[in-house]
Amino acid sequence: MEKNIVGLALDTPELSTLVAALSRADGDLVNVLSGNGPFTVLAPKNEAYTAFLADNGFSSLDQVPTDVLSQILLNQRE
Repeated sequence: MEKNIVGLALDTPELSTLVAALSRADGDLVNVLSGNGPFTVLAPKNEAYTAFLADNGFSSLDQVPTDVLSQILLNQRE
C-alpha cells in the first residue's frame, strides 16, 4: 500500500516536528495532506524548526500562533 505524505513523515523520526506543526496549524493540514493530492512538499527536518524557534524567540512549537504555522507550512506571506 502506498503511503501518503503524512504517513511518510510519521515514519521518519527527523520529521517529527513537521508532523507536530501540521497537527497544530490552522487549515486541517494533516487531513488535507492525507488526501490524494497532487502535492509538492518541502519537508524541513527537526533542526530547521529548532533554528526557527530560536531565531524568533519561541521556546517551543506550542508558542507559535497556529495561523503563523499555517503560513510557514503553506509558504505564504502576508
